[in-house]
Amino acid sequence: MNTIRKRLSFNLLLAIGAITLATGIIVYFWSKSSLENLFNTRLLSNADTLINLTEVDKSRIEFEYENEIMHNYRTNGSEFFEIYQTNEKIIAHSPSLGNLHLPFILPDSNEPIYNNLKLPDGRIIKTATIRYSPRYEDSNRKNNENLEAVLVIGSDRKQLDNSLAAIKLVVIGCGALLFIAIPILVNFIIKRELKPLQQLADQTSKINVNTLNLRITANNLPDELLPIATRLNESLARLEQSFEHERRFSSYVAHELRTPIAELRAIAELIIQYPDTQTTETDRDILNIALHLESIIQKLLTLSRAERAELQINTEEINPLQFISNICQNYEKKIKRRNLSINLKIPPDLTLVADSTLFKSIITNLIENAVDYAPERDEITIEINSENSASTFKISNTARDLTQKDIDHLFDRFWRKDTVRSPSSHIGLGLPLTLSIARILGLELSASLNSNSKIVFTLSNLKTVADELHPVS
Repeated sequence: MNTIRKRLSFNLLLAIGAITLATGIIVYFWSKSSLENLFNTRLLSNADTLINLTEVDKSRIEFEYENEIMHNYRTNGSEFFEIYQTNEKIIAHSPSLGNLHLPFILPDSNEPIYNNLKLPDGRIIKTATIRYSPRYEDSNRKNNENLEAVLVIGSDRKQLDNSLAAIKLVVIGCGALLFIAIPILVNFIIKRELKPLQQLADQTSKINVNTLNLRITANNLPDELLPIATRLNESLARLEQSFEHERRFSSYVAHELRTPIAELRAIAELIIQYPDTQTTETDRDILNIALHLESIIQKLLTLSRAERAELQINTEEINPLQFISNICQNYEKKIKRRNLSINLKIPPDLTLVADSTLFKSIITNLIENAVDYAPERDEITIEINSENSASTFKISNTARDLTQKDIDHLFDRFWRKDTVRSPSSHIGLGLPLTLSIARILGLELSASLNSNSKIVFTLSNLKTVADELHPVS
């Protein structure tokens, strides 16, 4: 299973293991280098002592044996030396060598040459070969004479090798303990640190379609998980609102369909029971009910397609003055019956670019809404303003019964201020449908209530022919 815990454990163990291994290697080789340097320093110190015991007397290199110093080089001892002339003639020989001889090497310079040598008895010694010039007695030195000698000094490296072996054993032992302890420790730490994530998962697992009111508790969550909890809570709030909206929508649809269906059923039952009651008027009532049902279903289908952005857009040039005037003529009888007046404030030479069918649906719904809800003898103002390469459509009428709280619900599906006094042709789908179509066309539709108790619908971002020819970047 590909889990965060397994990946974290693997990567941490891999990283810690690599660091531990590298640290152990570095510690071992650093310790080895330090001990080797100390060993070499001791060899060179002993070599200086032996060199000081070497002098030239009458053109001969002689070595002065001192008992105190030679005690370190006694028979069967662990310290060795041998002094050669440059022609390989032996000048001095330590008793500890017995019949053995240390290999002669003539260095090219005064720098010591180090070697490891295995003696016949199995001991391993480290040697330093040094080329040097013995000291002269001033009175005995001939002109330009410069005799040289070669000192080969060695020491048993058993103690050094034992120390290195002990260090290696400690490093390996510590590494083994760490490789046992680290997985346990890493697993414990990861399990503890991922506990808030598990708690978050447990809380989310309890949320389903019936418990959308639950929220993620952010208490004791680390800072890294707080944004996730916040976003989840925000998403849950939107989901709860959407589900509640859908529940209300289903209820509203059932309510809107129930009334005409009940009327249709009542007429049908009456005609079946009393066939003589079927008249032209009852047939007209049935047709009107059917048309009303068709209108509801058609608006629902169009709204659904609009919200899924499935409506096709075919733009063309539109003269808004003529376009809107033609729509207003469709409501001429109702306007006269209610003593309304239409005030058009649209430049005659203005040309818009839009989908005529969808744009007509928007304007028709807004004008129908104004004609049906404006009080009698009211003036409906329709205007289009062009400022800064942007055109804005506005339609306003008096709405004394509306409040700012009502404005916030105007675009909710099936919302009506007063279902009893609302015209029967309005079921609360016109404005939501208008808003969805406006969004498809890239327009912004909003509603506001001014100080004169007039409701103003504003359609922004209308494109003109000038905008198409010279788009604003």
